[in-house]
Amino acid sequence: MRLPNTMKRENRRVRETAVFGGLDRREGAGAWTLTGCENLSPERFPCLSPRAPRQLFGGVTDADDVCSRNGKLVLCRGGKLYYDGSALCDVLPGKKQFVTVNSKLVVWPDKLLIDEITGSVRKMDAAVTSAGVDTEMTDHTITIPVHPRIEGQALPTTLTANASRTGFWFRVYTDLAWDAENGYTWDSAEWREIADGDQLKVGDVLIPAVNGSTIQAQVHATADYQTEPGDEDMRTANGIYLIVSQISGNGITYNSGRTFDLTVSFTMHSCSLDGRALTSCFRKGDAVTVSGHPVSRNNRENLFLTDVTEDTLSFAEGSFLPCTAYAELGSIHAGKEPAVAKTAATVYQFDWLHTDNEHLIRTKAGGASLYVKARAGQKILVDESGATPVLWLMEEDETLHELVYYAVSYDRTYHTLLPRQSAYPLRLTVTRSVPQLDYVCEKDNRLWGVVNHQSNRMWDRDAEKWVSYESRMIVASSLGMPDDFYDYSGAYSGAYAVAVASEGNFTGICAMDGDVLCWKEDRLHKVLGSYPANYQTAEFRIPGVLAGAHRTLAAEAGTLVYLGRDGIYAFDGGTPRLLSEPLGDLKWASGAAAWDGDRAVFSLTDGAGAGSLLVYDAAHGLWLREDGAKAVFCRHAGALLMLTDDGKLFRRDAGTEKVSWQATLTPFRAAFGERERGAGLKLRAELKPGSELAAYCRRDGGGWELAGRMTGTGTKALRISPEPFEQLELRLAGTGECTVRGLSLVTRVERT
Repeated sequence: MRLPNTMKRENRRVRETAVFGGLDRREGAGAWTLTGCENLSPERFPCLSPRAPRQLFGGVTDADDVCSRNGKLVLCRGGKLYYDGSALCDVLPGKKQFVTVNSKLVVWPDKLLIDEITGSVRKMDAAVTSAGVDTEMTDHTITIPVHPRIEGQALPTTLTANASRTGFWFRVYTDLAWDAENGYTWDSAEWREIADGDQLKVGDVLIPAVNGSTIQAQVHATADYQTEPGDEDMRTANGIYLIVSQISGNGITYNSGRTFDLTVSFTMHSCSLDGRALTSCFRKGDAVTVSGHPVSRNNRENLFLTDVTEDTLSFAEGSFLPCTAYAELGSIHAGKEPAVAKTAATVYQFDWLHTDNEHLIRTKAGGASLYVKARAGQKILVDESGATPVLWLMEEDETLHELVYYAVSYDRTYHTLLPRQSAYPLRLTVTRSVPQLDYVCEKDNRLWGVVNHQSNRMWDRDAEKWVSYESRMIVASSLGMPDDFYDYSGAYSGAYAVAVASEGNFTGICAMDGDVLCWKEDRLHKVLGSYPANYQTAEFRIPGVLAGAHRTLAAEAGTLVYLGRDGIYAFDGGTPRLLSEPLGDLKWASGAAAWDGDRAVFSLTDGAGAGSLLVYDAAHGLWLREDGAKAVFCRHAGALLMLTDDGKLFRRDAGTEKVSWQATLTPFRAAFGERERGAGLKLRAELKPGSELAAYCRRDGGGWELAGRMTGTGTKALRISPEPFEQLELRLAGTGECTVRGLSLVTRVERT
């Protein structure tokens, strides 16, 4: 009789794989996924492999932001914008939003337009303030000379030295500026003399004196050429400055009683335009605002330019009231000589009636006489631009009554007089404004944006006035004109604006699949249609974009990814899908994203300021972490560039960097009532020359123990401790190019 073998049989358990997963920090994550990793790439999935090396691009180490358009790199660095390697203009500090509309690159919030064909730059908004010299207004034009009428005038032609005047001094200014509110401002000013040493030099800047229509340099004479005048500022407030262009003459040596021939020549310039022509600020079709006119009726909004020349803006006829002067009614007298002297240069006399305490002035209305009440201090508008003066009385609501007046002798019983005032010192400001957009994008050759300001304005075409709305708005520019937002004519090419009543601020905007998507944290406003007349908005309550994460909006092949309140989402037009569940309960506050083929790259920052550079492989649905870089991205010359927060610009797929990487696998756990002992660990990998790979083990949360190292290519058996465990963790770490193709773990199982 054969008895059964009662010897204890060894129970072996084999775990092996050739397919590795991505990051999965959830409880109960699948086998061969990762609880942590650094500098891994999904490029060789299902194997483990390090990311590609990075290489500093273009030697850029101090940039603030970056984008690429038409193969030309745009960099913001040191307060300058560099376009294709050349410094183009000044920019504000901080991150930008770059959008291309037509052939214009929009730089926001700086409100700059860069012509991608010529490389020229101009401001999207414009403001020109006239200097008050030679500024003219008709019923449909405003003329603001770029320079005063006289160029290069010699002032003065001769200077005379005698016993009482032997020194001539000019006040010279540095960093001179002017505006209508503050007048002239400057950094420093000093007296410079015309003498043997020629202290006054070509290029010196002076403020002129204006006497009527005569413009002249301000010259101060002293009895002693060695004595500087007192510290005084002989200045006017007309916005003109002079630049010394030439000093010439004979016998410039001072001799008492001698007259010498000396000519100082100047060129004249306007501080308000700084030498720019109006054509560099405005163009035909712009909607502008005119302000600063003494008569409020001439301060207009939403006026469209019909033509622009170097010094003249043209509008529709009848846009302005062509008043060349105005005056106010003084006390109205009855039955006695007027208080105003008859010697006034220009005197107007009006018929009027006095009934009780009311003063009535006779006006014209359709050819008939009409009497309107007049009061002391009421404005009378005078237009003497034609052969016969035309006068109006303006009421408080700016209703105008044309006055019947007589220029006759003072022989009427009832009359009052109005002396003519001097002409308007017109200091007009013409502005083309754009809304203060919070986020911008391009769609169908228009610049789209969202506005979070509580108070917004819309033009009411029927009432012909601005209407204020306490709401947030979605706006679009005119077709092909990213700086024109106020053409609400209803035309196909016009602008568009709509107020949105939902709660919460907008957090981002983008275009996808023919629609404009305007995001808040908890909803989406989608704009449908192709031109203003058929635009429609629809609201959807879905997870939206986290505030501060607008740069994570990135679309590719019909899929939009973005960072929301609860993580990273993918949106394809329906209900957004949460992609970041495998990453666990990590919370981020801001970030940026870009697509690199079928992989989305995210640079995210948490509330404590720590960064994470993550890659999502959409084809295989797995996440991997590279490092803690905080960066923004742009695609240039076929490669994805990343600009880190320390100002360095890297190409992500080139260079000689020797990458250090690691991968920590999901723990292996013994079944309930069992424990295991390590019996064998094998690793199959391919390593390039100079690369190395190490494996580490950790039992039941203890310290990491080296299991072995590997170089070259093949399968290597590594040492593993036979000590018992209930949980075993494996970590692979290496430097250089490496591909881990498989891993096998053998243990002995014991019942407890």
